[in-house]
Amino acid sequence: MQYEERRIKKYFTLFVAVCFIVIFGITWIGKYDIPTLYSTHGPYQYRLGDMVEGSAYRNSSAGRTNHYHKFPNSIATEYMKRTDDNHRYDILSDIVERRTGNKSNLIPPRDMLLIHLRLGDVIDRTNYSVHKFLNNNISFINGGLYVKPLSYYKGIVHQIKEYKIKSVILIGGFHKPLKSTTKSTAYMHKIKEYFESNNIKVYERLQQHDADEDFIYMCNAEYFTPGGGGFSDLVRGVVCFRGKHIVSSNKNSTAECDVVGMWSSSVHQELKPLLA
Repeated sequence: MQYEERRIKKYFTLFVAVCFIVIFGITWIGKYDIPTLYSTHGPYQYRLGDMVEGSAYRNSSAGRTNHYHKFPNSIATEYMKRTDDNHRYDILSDIVERRTGNKSNLIPPRDMLLIHLRLGDVIDRTNYSVHKFLNNNISFINGGLYVKPLSYYKGIVHQIKEYKIKSVILIGGFHKPLKSTTKSTAYMHKIKEYFESNNIKVYERLQQHDADEDFIYMCNAEYFTPGGGGFSDLVRGVVCFRGKHIVSSNKNSTAECDVVGMWSSSVHQELKPLLA
């Protein structure tokens, strides 16, 4: 009987010890794990566009405090430490310039057009086909018009030739966990095929770098074509601030710069009073 009691106590003690180790391990990982800038940590991802967009975002649970803790060396954190104003493209431009330094890999060729494609969840987490995306303006579940139809890119071919641009690079990434990125990849390839059919040399920069590096690279562009969403709009703002060229089907670079910060989204419209 005593032997049986000792055996029970032994296993109970072992069980408690294992539980303690598991709980401590989970807590330690949650406290000290620093996600990459292509974070997949639920709502607490890296959100550069939102942090510059307005105080409503910065003061949210996924805002300033989250970024200071999880992404201490990021552009978003540096921006928020320098100002609490919205859309300070002068500060962003300065951050980009200092972080670029003499790193040639962050400076695209002067005769290259950088095109930002919003890929990932806004395509792959929908029931729409690639054909639908290529032929229609489709809103995401939050009302955002993130994915540009093929007609948008057809409208810039003449500008590419007018500016004597020698090549195009398509830039995109997958920032959230997805079961498949098949539709995003197919969409990008269709855009690439269209440019190539017009004798335009096309490169790809897909998920090769973190968000800050992509941001710096695009902000250093001489020619830039924005996609949908706040991140792309932010790049456009810096490019406009620097007096460079926005190439879009609008045909008017000045007009494009006049609407910086006003990308089409019902969410943005609801928060507009807070972002003034």
